[in-house]
Amino acid sequence: MEFQQVIEGRRSIRKFEDKEVEDNKIKRIVENVMWTPSAHNNQEWEIFVVKDDEIKRKLAKAALHQDFVEHAPVVFVVCGDKNRCRENEMHYLFMDIGMVCYNICLTAYDLGLGSCIVGAFYPGEVSEILDLPENLIPLSLVPVGYPAEDPKPPRRRTDYVHWIK
Repeated sequence: MEFQQVIEGRRSIRKFEDKEVEDNKIKRIVENVMWTPSAHNNQEWEIFVVKDDEIKRKLAKAALHQDFVEHAPVVFVVCGDKNRCRENEMHYLFMDIGMVCYNICLTAYDLGLGSCIVGAFYPGEVSEILDLPENLIPLSLVPVGYPAEDPKPPRRRTDYVHWIK
């Protein structure tokens, strides 16, 4: 698939086929996360790949009952490691994790999969569900699977560029 097709074709998918995602595709997604740029090359992310149905059910509940989280074949829980960034540079962690999530989504789409970045959840509950150490902050859930929907492209703004000459 051409790069521009990936950029323009990716959609947020919230309905998935009842079909397992192959381990080689999950591995490719995880490998591509490794190439995500990060401030000071801190690479402050930790990724939890969740396939367990009971854990996904609990994650969906922690995500304000967004049931598509539970029904995705795999959920990537993307965490930031506070110990890997300087105290006065925590804002970099959020930018870096955003890029990680987008790499997950773009790679998934390139592999014929759908995904959706979920930011609405209770981080404390997710930490408890996964028994995370205190230094890890869950920042995003990214459900991934074979899409069972083909949403139309959303309306796009065109008035966001301001040229300063």
